[in-house]
Amino acid sequence: MTLLDHIIFREYESSTRGLPIFRVLFALYILLIFLPRYEWISHFPDAFFHPPPGLTLFFSGFPSPWVFHGLHFGIALSALALLVGYRTRLFALALGALMLFGNAWAYSFGKINHDIFLIAVPLVMAFSGWDGRLTETSKKEHLPAWPLALLALLIGLGMLSAGAPKITSGWHEPDTLASLGHVIRHHYVVGADSLLGQPLMDLDSRALWILADYGALFLELGFILAIFHHRSMRLFCALAAFFHLGVYLVMGLRLTSVLPAYAAFVNWSLLLQYAPISRAASWCQKGFDRLRWPHLLVGAAFLTTFYTLYSNPWSDHLHILLLGSAALIALIYLAWESRQIYALIRDNIRS
Repeated sequence: MTLLDHIIFREYESSTRGLPIFRVLFALYILLIFLPRYEWISHFPDAFFHPPPGLTLFFSGFPSPWVFHGLHFGIALSALALLVGYRTRLFALALGALMLFGNAWAYSFGKINHDIFLIAVPLVMAFSGWDGRLTETSKKEHLPAWPLALLALLIGLGMLSAGAPKITSGWHEPDTLASLGHVIRHHYVVGADSLLGQPLMDLDSRALWILADYGALFLELGFILAIFHHRSMRLFCALAAFFHLGVYLVMGLRLTSVLPAYAAFVNWSLLLQYAPISRAASWCQKGFDRLRWPHLLVGAAFLTTFYTLYSNPWSDHLHILLLGSAALIALIYLAWESRQIYALIRDNIRS
């Protein structure tokens, strides 16, 4: 077996444990935090329709609101099916395709958002075997690891596309202080409210902002190298969780759409070692087993109607909770990894 074969088909096998739990967490993220809404698009006149190359290029204007309501219903139904484990491959592919189609219309105004990984996760993980039961503690035989390797590659390329322009624009030069420039812009121009933005600007520490510049470059450029080893990938995902929390605290930006992609590399089955969590997972699985497709249809109709009428009243709070929870999980993992490294060094010294 060549090195490339090992990376694609073997390296991420340990990360495939706990994928059913990840599937449920991803579906909950879509249903509770990021269920997309597109009906606002139809309120604009067709004069605003200037699509980039893509799915909407062959249209001459925006469709009626009912098209987008149907799109909302399909996304909600697909996410609910993922939640309960009902025909997961079909509905994972449907979820990714429907969000891609909706985003194609949203992007026809010229602004491209940072939510591509929410589309990539279901499209890639549809083939990962994440359709198992929550109470499974052992890994299935021959569970494919290549979807996680592909997802790692996509994350690495995405981060590289963010880091490479920073190099060409002089971000690495000490006199640039690019991070400080972004904080000033978001605070005074955009008017974003943040907890630490003003205190850090008042601190007036040149070394701090240079460290922030190089830290961002290290993280975004290092991901493409980390993809070759699953532990390195987990390490960078943990560091990225702190990075996104820091971006929120300093600039007020709640960039959570990439967190589900990081979460795919967590071994969630470790949670089943704790009796309360194991019992809760068993209780949830029994509830999922009782549901049938009519229940999913009713649930999707309810969510579509609720979000259309009331939007998402708890989205802001859940975004912040998710950023904090991701950083806490990352801290626990880094502490555990540091302990493993310390034990390894200690044993080598003793021997």
